[in-house]
Amino acid sequence: MIKELALKVSGESIIPPKGVPNPGNAFLSTQNIIQVSITLIIIIATLAALAVIIFGGIRWIVSGGDKEKLQGARNMITYALVGLIVIFLSYFIINTISNFFGIKLLGS
Repeated sequence: MIKELALKVSGESIIPPKGVPNPGNAFLSTQNIIQVSITLIIIIATLAALAVIIFGGIRWIVSGGDKEKLQGARNMITYALVGLIVIFLSYFIINTISNFFGIKLLGS
């Protein structure tokens, strides 16, 4: 109630400056926390998968013809690509669910 009183002078509303959250518009709402969390998880997982692909490529190059090392590097790249596909599928599934229910789960 005090926030509402602070934004009204003589019955007229005062528009807060940019960067100051509105009382009716919570800055750290649950929806914002979920959006940021999901976006960060997807970004971090994608970067981790790309790093594993690069590391697997380096292991492939350094294998020196050793069949076990070559197979290990090939498996690492394969698993990282499967993980990347799972990450992208999860992004599209989350996007589809949020559109279906009319809520915004992913950042803009």
